[in-house]
Amino acid sequence: MKCAVHPEVDATGFCRNCGKAMCSVCARPVHEVLYCENCLAQGMGVPASTPPPPAANPYAAPGYAPPHLFPPVAAVPPPQIGKSSGA
Repeated sequence: MKCAVHPEVDATGFCRNCGKAMCSVCARPVHEVLYCENCLAQGMGVPASTPPPPAANPYAAPGYAPPHLFPPVAAVPPPQIGKSSGA
């Protein structure tokens, strides 16, 4: 069986929690029990690692930057409580 993360490498064990096949690089041993990084992070209450950013589009024109999904928004000051309106 091959590693779930590195399909070119043979698995050396399985995650005790989710059963994912792991190579020696991916396995996280804790008291002689193997866990994958995501399950170990969940068990410790830490957010799982984020996946790497997507690769750049090789077909995009040089200098192309994808448009932002949301335009920047100017900060709005909070309302002033307790001030008279001057009336």
